[in-house]
Amino acid sequence: MSFSWITLSGIDIGILSISLIGLWVMKKWADKQLEAQKETHKIAYNSLREENNSLREEFKAFQSASDRRYAALQMENGELKEENKLLRKEVSRQADEIDELKQAFYALKGRYDELKELLNQLIAKL
Repeated sequence: MSFSWITLSGIDIGILSISLIGLWVMKKWADKQLEAQKETHKIAYNSLREENNSLREEFKAFQSASDRRYAALQMENGELKEENKLLRKEVSRQADEIDELKQAFYALKGRYDELKELLNQLIAKL
């Protein structure tokens, strides 16, 4: 075998061709891996989006229920305040009535003591 530039060029072209085929095969393999990864990420993204939407709906329902409960509590608070005012007025009225009854009691007790004293004096005179 004698050396020639043609054989060297043929070997170079063969090595270069094999290298290019190898690179092409590796690129195809990497593209398939990338597509599989994209598909996995797409599925994960869609499931996260669905979960996010369901959580948003759940939050809206919770917020709506919370708002209704808050409004009901506000209304109940107003009613209780009104009832409290009425009860305080009633307690105040009853306290005034008790004071009047105490005054009447002390007046009657004083009158009773006077009558008792007079009765004792009359009994003593007899």
